[in-house]
Amino acid sequence: MIVKVLVSVFVCLGLGFLSGYVSGSGLSDYYLALNKPSFMPPGWLFGPVWTILYIMMGVAFGIVWDKHSDAKSTVGAMKIFGAQFIFNLLWTPLFFLMQQEIAALVVIVTLIVLIINDHSIQTNKFTCLKVAHTLSPMGFFCDAT
Repeated sequence: MIVKVLVSVFVCLGLGFLSGYVSGSGLSDYYLALNKPSFMPPGWLFGPVWTILYIMMGVAFGIVWDKHSDAKSTVGAMKIFGAQFIFNLLWTPLFFLMQQEIAALVVIVTLIVLIINDHSIQTNKFTCLKVAHTLSPMGFFCDAT
């Protein structure tokens, strides 16, 4: 199990880093000029939080991959996880690099729906609450930002 979890964490962290690196998602003039809500978390918090979230996503995927690799419903859960992960990776370049705010909004709404769907699959089909709870903070952070 530990190998599958470590591989999953490494892949999630690597792809998350690559998405941010390609996008140059630092404090660009574009981002600094945006009107931001008062409840937005401070900028320094995003790096550590997303690192933790990518680790949690990798752990959740590794657990499902290990515990349920022969179940037909696992394939569905892995596809939904994969879709939400792709949308997660797409948001950063859409918003920061291409500055496509409407497209980024569509991606984030879709991502939240996929996270909720993934959460319900994890809790209903697998009754694996560790996985469902591992993914819950990501939904909260997406809603908050």
